[in-house]
Amino acid sequence: MGFSKSLLGPLFRQSVILLSLAILNSACEKELDLSTLKPVTGGPASPVGTVSNSGFYVEAIMPSANVSYYMHEQSTFTPSTCRVSQTEPLVANRDILCILDVAELDLFFGGYSLNFNAPPTMCEYVESAGYYYALDVGGDGPGTVTICRDSTTDAILGPVVQTPVPAPNLVPTISANADNTLHCEWDHTKDRIAANCCSGKYQLTTRYSNAGVGGCAAPINTVVSFADWGGSPGACFDGPGAHDPANPLSKGPVTVGGFPKTDYFFDTSGVGINSEWKVGAPLKLEKGTNLFLANYYTPLNPAAKPTAYGQPWTFSCRDSAFDITARIRVYVRSWDTLAGFIAQTTDITNPATVEATYGEVVHDMFVWQNVGNAYPYQGYIVVGPGGPATYIGD
Repeated sequence: MGFSKSLLGPLFRQSVILLSLAILNSACEKELDLSTLKPVTGGPASPVGTVSNSGFYVEAIMPSANVSYYMHEQSTFTPSTCRVSQTEPLVANRDILCILDVAELDLFFGGYSLNFNAPPTMCEYVESAGYYYALDVGGDGPGTVTICRDSTTDAILGPVVQTPVPAPNLVPTISANADNTLHCEWDHTKDRIAANCCSGKYQLTTRYSNAGVGGCAAPINTVVSFADWGGSPGACFDGPGAHDPANPLSKGPVTVGGFPKTDYFFDTSGVGINSEWKVGAPLKLEKGTNLFLANYYTPLNPAAKPTAYGQPWTFSCRDSAFDITARIRVYVRSWDTLAGFIAQTTDITNPATVEATYGEVVHDMFVWQNVGNAYPYQGYIVVGPGGPATYIGD
């Protein structure tokens, strides 16, 4: 089963951003200082690690007091803690969507943390699920492959037969390489700068033909062997959910199947929890965009997320029967102009326009609006206004 395809890239200056990584990373001062405009959000009700009785909540923590941000429920820009009261009777008010708004260079330079809290008497268990996404289409390759080889030259003769048969975005096509090895369509190391996303084991039946006489219908010898497609699911996912919550610059643990461990459970009955999920800055992770940590997309609809999108930030309060009693989903939005950010407009347009005075592209950072129902790591080449062709990655 696969995870899907196709993409159009945005017009942005990734080549300039990547060339500037070393310079920015060594800078002693932030380039964007909105300290005089900082909205008052109240901040966490308690220091990280100290359980608060003020309800089940999620709050943002910025790496610097100079970083402006808005943390609010989806329906309003009024800064407010995303909180569910212990005594809230309405189910609708116990399942909330929250948005964290931050200017794009602040996100790129510093990242953020999400502080989540549950009182001792509110949740039997708390689940924290990190935002993640698929970099490219991938999954398990076919389990059975049959080929015919020339017994003298070892060249693969005729088509490769596979089970299951190829199906777009569901089962990859297996073909013969020029060197007579097998190639899985989801092994992207050969067609672009990406990972091998074709995983799983398979049975290979090789029928040898006498110099092509009789073909596979009359082989002189048949050999059955077993092999591995060589890919790792963990290499094909990214986002904070694929990284260590406590050490965000490192990849996190993986499951037995090789997928990122994106969900964590805590026994909070009688003790509560106040913890933090740290998110590394794209700059420090040597990424060229904000896609890694900005999980907002438009129109925002959890039931109709982009194809490559895994899950949003999700914090769930659960009872002992595993049922949700309160839930907070968080979407982080990257703003490309201070005017829009300060004016608190209803949504982001991220225009592919050029700033009049300095001639720079306004929309600098690749986000989900640019990806759509596609994959961010398919290596499309685009041309920015007045600039050279650039590689689109993560």
